[in-house]
Amino acid sequence: MAEPPHLVVAAVVLDPTRSRVLLARTSTGRWALPEGHTEGGEALAEAVRRVVAEQGGPNRVRVVEPHLAVSQDVLGCPTVEQPVRHVTHQYLALADDEEEGAARGAPAGHPAPDLSWFPVSQLPDPLQPGVGLHLRAALREGDGAGGAGASTRP
Repeated sequence: MAEPPHLVVAAVVLDPTRSRVLLARTSTGRWALPEGHTEGGEALAEAVRRVVAEQGGPNRVRVVEPHLAVSQDVLGCPTVEQPVRHVTHQYLALADDEEEGAARGAPAGHPAPDLSWFPVSQLPDPLQPGVGLHLRAALREGDGAGGAGASTRP
């Protein structure tokens, strides 16, 4: 029987002014959105908050719903022997006014990717494919981030 698809979340984390984005350096040296697998039956917005915090980003982010995009890739994964389909939901996450400072490092027991804030007009090189596309979609959300579709839980 085929391995079921893995559900993944990725976050375009913006500071409160939407002038900076939080990116994580991957093992290949590219800059990417913070992302990770969901756990158990966890809601996607909760998974975004957990993944951002576990990777050393802000503890408090406001996840804007609905998601920005959904993508699918067949990738290798350390939990299975063969490549498996990953379904990734990309979300906009806004850092809390008090939490948007420098990335703080991952909690004990979690991998610590190299996280940094970058001005949205001066992104680093090389970027993971899709980062620019998802960032532009997040910036287009404009004033809608505080609207009826926004998750109200920090």
